[in-house]
Amino acid sequence: MTEYPGGRLPLAHVDLYRLDAPGDQAPFLRDVLYGEGVAAVEWFDRLSPAAGDEALLVTLRFAPGGGRAIRLVARGARHELLLAAPV
Repeated sequence: MTEYPGGRLPLAHVDLYRLDAPGDQAPFLRDVLYGEGVAAVEWFDRLSPAAGDEALLVTLRFAPGGGRAIRLVARGARHELLLAAPV
């Protein structure tokens, strides 16, 4: 995990690539996921299912022509409101 303080909200980047099994998280991960800041989690599928109850899933993919495609999926009421809010 790498923390990036100094913005409006603290940002934590968590890479779960090295976890041996889904749900095999260190206890500190709970504070990162449910804390006051933003957690950007790579390899999200390695989290236990309960950890993903409230989340905004952001999927980045390469698109035809060399661009990128971004998909946002809300899990939970809080994140559904965020996606529905006017920009």
